[in-house]
Amino acid sequence: MVKCRRILSAVLLLSLLFCLAGCGKTDGQSPAGQSAAAAPQAVEGAEPGGAAETEQVLYSRQEYLLPGGCSVRGAARLGEKLLLYGYKDGAPVLGLTGYEMEEGVPRFTETALLPLDAQSPYYATVQGVTAGDDGFFYVLTGEYPPLYTRQGEYFTNNDYQGRIAVLKLSADGETVDRMEIPQWPWEFCLGITVDESGRVYLLGEDCVASFPWQSEEVSTLRPEGGALCSMAMTSAGPVLCAQVGDGYRYYVLESPERLKPLTLENPCSFPTVEVGNLAATQGLDGEYIVSANSHFLACDPEKAMVQDLYQWDYTAYPGGCEYACRLAESCFACTVGEDYLLVTGLKEEPVRERSAVRVALYDMGESNAAGILTELNRRGGVYVYEMTEYPAEQRQRLLADIVAGDKIDLVLFNNNLDVSSDAFEDLLPYIDGDPDLSREDFLPGLLDKLCDGGQLHELWDGVSVRTLAARTADVAGREGLRPADYQAILEANGQYEAVFQSFMDKENLLKWVSEAAMAAYIDVRTASCHFDSPAFADLLAWCAAMGDGVQEGSGEPGYELSQVVLSPETISNPARLAAIREGFGQPFTFVGFPDGGSGLSCFSCSYNGGMAIPANSANKEGAWAYLRGRLSEEAQLSMDYALPVNRNALNRKAEAALPPELAEQLTALVGSVSSAARFADSQVRDILLDCGRMYLAGDKTLEDTVQLIQSRVSLYLAEQYG
Repeated sequence: MVKCRRILSAVLLLSLLFCLAGCGKTDGQSPAGQSAAAAPQAVEGAEPGGAAETEQVLYSRQEYLLPGGCSVRGAARLGEKLLLYGYKDGAPVLGLTGYEMEEGVPRFTETALLPLDAQSPYYATVQGVTAGDDGFFYVLTGEYPPLYTRQGEYFTNNDYQGRIAVLKLSADGETVDRMEIPQWPWEFCLGITVDESGRVYLLGEDCVASFPWQSEEVSTLRPEGGALCSMAMTSAGPVLCAQVGDGYRYYVLESPERLKPLTLENPCSFPTVEVGNLAATQGLDGEYIVSANSHFLACDPEKAMVQDLYQWDYTAYPGGCEYACRLAESCFACTVGEDYLLVTGLKEEPVRERSAVRVALYDMGESNAAGILTELNRRGGVYVYEMTEYPAEQRQRLLADIVAGDKIDLVLFNNNLDVSSDAFEDLLPYIDGDPDLSREDFLPGLLDKLCDGGQLHELWDGVSVRTLAARTADVAGREGLRPADYQAILEANGQYEAVFQSFMDKENLLKWVSEAAMAAYIDVRTASCHFDSPAFADLLAWCAAMGDGVQEGSGEPGYELSQVVLSPETISNPARLAAIREGFGQPFTFVGFPDGGSGLSCFSCSYNGGMAIPANSANKEGAWAYLRGRLSEEAQLSMDYALPVNRNALNRKAEAALPPELAEQLTALVGSVSSAARFADSQVRDILLDCGRMYLAGDKTLEDTVQLIQSRVSLYLAEQYG
């Protein structure tokens, strides 16, 4: 039997084709929002008037230079030696490696570990490394601050006294001297640099302090009205970047007592030097390097000249760069908070033919999708991605272009487009036929929750989990919890003032419940629903039991997390679990929205995470290559704004950020999620909200509301899937 939804899909296609035929022509002009693929870099070896033989392409490599289990947090270079520091199990680690450049790419030698007395409070942490202009490495160490985190857990150091130390090492890693300071007056030192005379400069949150080696004579300078971001030694002296208001300013220390404002002109069309230089970045010969958003720039502080070096790998590492060292003319080594050193640069490769993949970006103005595609083009692969942007108000134009064919090969969207019809490819065969990707590589159950009648028309590159958390002591050993059970917990415990904090009013809880329930009570395989169940009626009644919205500025007191029974949670980063435990002050359990069973939790698509391939795409291989790349373990590990959908990537990020018991708890949560909040189901959510609001306003009884929802959703499912 042919499904009704397929018939409707065919009708839609015909309607759009007729619509397209009647549209005005563009007279050869590109449609609004069209942008060409990034042009390749200038090439070497090309004959005048002839075809280029080589081109410069972007590359990046992950170099694991410290022992397994170590993070890599900082780097400094002397000649062709790199001093690295990181942590393993909370203890600092120092290492020294060498490198040689071969065809534009560095080859590293085996790393030698350097001794560090981490048992002494002076050397319990490493707070910065630098290559001094006097030819020595310097390592800034110190005791743990009064409050700090380790693997997602909070710790306090009640014995804090401000003890810091500076180690002076030769280029071969031997300790030449050390300087211990028993009582530094500030809690934080954010960085270190040393000039050719051996004078040490330490960066604080709002000041820079300097002193001669082994001297107690300290000079302090404070730029006006700003927080300091970074410091680097240049031919003109140390250069500071400071955040002032909504912008950034640069200063050069002409002397230990005098700051001079530095004016830097932006050399390209991207916002670069206007963005603060947040990384401690080391140049080659006294130039000042700015690592700004997605560019490296070389600055001459004396002439105030700025040169755009190249666009680096920023879009794949949105957490940004902590340290960067320029290893060669077009090569940098960066630390990005992971267990590897990221090496990025440009290298010469033979020019090869590239096939075009036409990408539609739907309502993606605030995303980094364009940057990701631009970077892929710079890498010189077998595909070139040509982008067309469609604002939200141009949805009909997008649909017409999809139907017309020969215009769009790949659609990227913000979970705001229904791609559930046969107008889009079933992606399960792509996964099954991929040599490097399988269904088992995804989070458990995710693919099933994104399917329409056994077909997978969309993939997400990241997710959040919407759920509820409760103290384990309140719910341990209890199964089949319902809203009334949480009300009973509230009444039985004198420390609680409410079930939720005050922001969770009637309307807000209805929105959370609707998102969690819109797919959980639906079976698309049988085109049926069961919103007339007592469990769903209990959830609606629970919404009505909440208070009205609190007007801003009303003065009505709020509640701390310690005063409420439940915490609504959107888990988009493993570290959130440590924050929940800190907020509760004790172990907690993810309970989901109470349905008389194991509770309802749902996946939400990360911002700009939706990906689909039109059925009439002319370059399906190139479109799938983009999806496969975004879903690879390497790309997923760099995701900071959402949970990876790659199972191994999520496990690795959880193990790096959390103690074992919380990492296991995150794995259990992901495996228990009951639904996914897809745009294809948004019509059901709208029905739930529409009917639920009538109930909350007192216009309908609970029984009538449940029956109305059941009737309207049943009709919708019959039209879509019957």
